[in-house]
Amino acid sequence: MQRDARLGFLAVEAVARVFGVGDVAVFDELEPFRQRPGPGAGTGEKLTTAIALYIWAHQGGPADEICDHALWLLNEGGLRLSDDPLIAVAAYYVLQCAERDETLDLWEQSRAEAYRAGSLLGSSTIHTWYGHTLWRRGDLAQSRAEFEAGIGELRQWGYSETIMAASGGYLAPILIEQGELDAAERHLAEMPNPQDDSLPMFNWLNARAHLSLAQGRPEEVLAVCDDFERRASWVHNPIDYPWLIPRALALDRLDRREEAVEVAEAWLVQARQWGAPGTVGTALRVLGMVQRERGWTRCARPSRCSSTPRRGSSGPRRWRRSAGRCAGPGGPPMRGSRCAGRSSWRRRAMRMRSSSTCARSCTPRVRGREATPWPASRR
Repeated sequence: MQRDARLGFLAVEAVARVFGVGDVAVFDELEPFRQRPGPGAGTGEKLTTAIALYIWAHQGGPADEICDHALWLLNEGGLRLSDDPLIAVAAYYVLQCAERDETLDLWEQSRAEAYRAGSLLGSSTIHTWYGHTLWRRGDLAQSRAEFEAGIGELRQWGYSETIMAASGGYLAPILIEQGELDAAERHLAEMPNPQDDSLPMFNWLNARAHLSLAQGRPEEVLAVCDDFERRASWVHNPIDYPWLIPRALALDRLDRREEAVEVAEAWLVQARQWGAPGTVGTALRVLGMVQRERGWTRCARPSRCSSTPRRGSSGPRRWRRSAGRCAGPGGPPMRGSRCAGRSSWRRRAMRMRSSSTCARSCTPRVRGREATPWPASRR
């Protein structure tokens, strides 16, 4: 009993550090809990395991192993959101960041339990984080409705400004993706800005970088990304704060394309390390976008991409046949393919389609950790 109580306090201390209070060294104490609890584990140990998996995900842990432990906690382990919504939600979080389909069923179960119990605290947590799940799956309208409901309940419950900032930080990217840039600007202006290395600050900086990019201010994007990199000392794999994406696109807009490609390739390495298909697909798409001015879009996995021309194929005819998909490594520029002579916007559209087709064909094949970045000698 005493051991379980101590572990419960350790989980609280770790969550406090996520929100900027305490010493980051507390995360080192969580390393022994990156596994399933033993038989007879109490609630304190299960909560500690949940937050340990959360930290491990941000420090570059493998998605498959982390999700297996999280699913065990929420199923066989019997961890419930009602045990401690602020901590138990960490197990749901890693599942949704890994795009596991089981997440939706688990949220529905937790929603039913919260409604039966009449818990405003549980309902606010579910609305907020279920909205996060829907956002990652592309359902912007429903995601926005969930976030707005959750933020309203958090305010009604009387949460601190720090918690409000952490939750509200996820609403701004939705507004940006819906094209409501003025609304996103007002939302960020109203959010508390803690100026530390906490989850709310990461959310704010991530939203600010994407908003500045959408507003056409690449210099401001780079300044925000530099600030994020300086603060996020314990976030080695920013699965939920893809600040390298706006940095790569901002560098590309400033005609610093070699640097943009380098940043995009670094993000692709991190995405593959995590292994979620949507994360890898987005990284491949961004890499294709910043490589477009080199004359062609190269496949990130030439040996596995079905649209990559093979050696010994029928020369120019083979290249013309693949021009609408992925020109492959060492191939001719797209301006020398069948799109030659077309208007610049048509060529640009074909390059964009090339990168997205490459991402779709490669994404299911690069989930393993054996994936490697494009060799420097072939750039």
